[in-house]
Order: sequence, then C-alpha cells, then structure tokens
Amino acid sequence: MVRMLHIVETLTPYGGVPVKLLRLAERLDPDQGSLVFAVFRPAPLDEAMEKAGAKVLQIGSTDPLRVVKRLDRAIQKEAPTVVCSHHTRGLLTGYVAAKRRGIPLVHHEHSSANYRQGVGRLAARVLLPKTARIICNSLYTQRSIAAAYPGAAPKLCHVHDPVEARTSVFDRPAVRQALGFGETDVVVGHVGGLIRQRDHVTLIRAVALLRQSWPQAKLLLVGDGPERRRLESIVDESGLAEHARFTGYRDAGEVLGAMDIYVNPCVDEGFGIAVVEAMFAGLPVVIANAGSHPELIADGLSGFLYRAGDPDALAARLLWLVHNPDDAKRMGTQARLHAGRHFTSGRFVSGYLAALQPALNSSAV
Repeated sequence: MVRMLHIVETLTPYGGVPVKLLRLAERLDPDQGSLVFAVFRPAPLDEAMEKAGAKVLQIGSTDPLRVVKRLDRAIQKEAPTVVCSHHTRGLLTGYVAAKRRGIPLVHHEHSSANYRQGVGRLAARVLLPKTARIICNSLYTQRSIAAAYPGAAPKLCHVHDPVEARTSVFDRPAVRQALGFGETDVVVGHVGGLIRQRDHVTLIRAVALLRQSWPQAKLLLVGDGPERRRLESIVDESGLAEHARFTGYRDAGEVLGAMDIYVNPCVDEGFGIAVVEAMFAGLPVVIANAGSHPELIADGLSGFLYRAGDPDALAARLLWLVHNPDDAKRMGTQARLHAGRHFTSGRFVSGYLAALQPALNSSAV
C-alpha cells in the first residue's frame, strides 16, 4: 500500500489539477493507498478531500523556507512512502523536503514546457532529472518536457487526466432561451479561459464565415480572462455582435446542453478536459490539430481535427456538420463512447498507481 503526500498550492473547485486530485481521492481504494495533501492556503475543496478520506494539512505560507520546514514536520509525522509535487513551488520545496528524509519524489507536469519561464524553467532543468518519476497528463506534455529538459527524459511517463460527465438540472430549451438562442439556431460553443493561447480569434472568424452559408449559426463563449475586451471588439468587427454570447464563468454542465457543436481552437493544451466533457455530453467536437488534441479523438469518427489557426479549415468542418445533422449526431454518440472508454476516473486511478511503481521500487532522491 502506498501513502502519498501531495504538495499542491491550493485545492480550488476549478482547474485540472485540483479536480484530478479529488477524483484520485474519491476513487482510491483504501487497500491500495492513502492520501495526504499539504496545501499552501485553504480552499473550498479541502472539505471535499477530507470527506473522500484524504487528509489535508495547511502549510499556511508560500515562503520557501517556511514551507520546507513545515513539509519536513509533515513527512516525519505522516510517514509517506512517496512525496508528490505539483508546479514549480511544489517541485522546489518538495525536492528539498523529500531528499532530507530520503523519500522518493514524484513530480507532475500539467502543461507543456512553453508555460514555464524564468526561475521556474531553471529550477526544472536542475531538479527534474533528480526526481524518481515525472507523470505528465498527456503524451504531448511528455514530449514537450523531454524536448525542453533532455536530462529528465528517462523519468517521464504519461497518464491522461480523469473526466466525468457534467450534468445539469436545467433543460436545453430553457438554457437556450435564457442565452437568447432560438430553437433553430446552431450554437457553436467553447468553454475555457479567455487567454491568447486558446486562439479564440480563429473560432470567431470561422463562425463569421459559417454564417455566410448558414445564417442560423451562433457563437457561445463560456469563460473569462484578460482577452475578453479584445475578443468582444473582434466579434463586433466580424459582424457577430448580435449573434455571439460571452457568459463569463459558468458551470460547464449548465451550458454544454445548449450547444450543438463544441470547438476547441487552443494551440497548446496539455490536456483538454473541457473537450472530453463535451464528448461525454454527446456533442460532436471540432478541435485544432495541436497540443494534446490528437490524443483525445479518433479523427473523423468521434470528432474532427482541423489545421490549427486556420479559420477557413475550421469553418469547413463546421459547415459539414450543419449540412449533415444525422452524421453529426452519430459523431456525438461516438464521442461519448470514446470518452467512456478512455478518460474515466477508474481508468485514471489504475494508470496512476501503475505509473508510481517505478518510483516506489527505486532508491530515494
């Protein structure tokens, strides 16, 4: 049985990392292992973690020296068989604390190396090769980390994130009406932060092109971020002001049912949780052929890939789907089945425990 101590900044109810760890806590058989979370600051998921059987320790600081001291005491008291770190601060403090106590350190990478800059990139170059294991959330992330930090390559593996279906108490007509969409509108939607890496501009331009042939097409963008004002301006310039909705942050379960097609134009995504949630909702998905996206679908069967950054290519895929509604429905059905075969929480937990084994069998860091 393995006892894991995970170092994570905070357990917020959103974001891939906390949700993934919650799924691990909920699905981990007590005969297989136990979980302790050392968090830098409290958050709403702390209670959910404890309800699932995990223990949550409050570090109460982000100062590296204080964190290391408190982690050292936590390791001494909790006696974990492995220390698991997340993000740069967790890697730095976890490495020192684990090494002091002679315990293997397993680090987790949740996005490509492109997102790590400055001190974080230097720390990764030095410390990643010294870990016992590095678990990535996709093959794309694994390859990116290997290319950026060649010394870490022998320690790398990947386990896809767990995803569960998002259900809603709201029915489709009510949600569409509240958003200002009619029964015959074709709603093309996306869920995610409004940041440049997501390339919403390509999606906006593609829907504008689609409307030239299919005037019932509408755009639904769920999320918020620093790009919102710029994207709203581009929507206006594209003639979509009356045909697009920015909802801000909303629970995906509330809005996926209002969509007819799901699009993810992101050009650098470690793992597309929102894409798989849309697949579980039975939506046909059209995603940029970039990042981890080719790992999520069988192109042409459970979704479509299109050339990243090309609004014409995206518009062509969208137009095919609206012209072939029966095929679009079948693709949505295949998407749901594909997600159920490959991205469940049960599959994640078994894969994750298998990925830990080399670290448990190795000498400490």
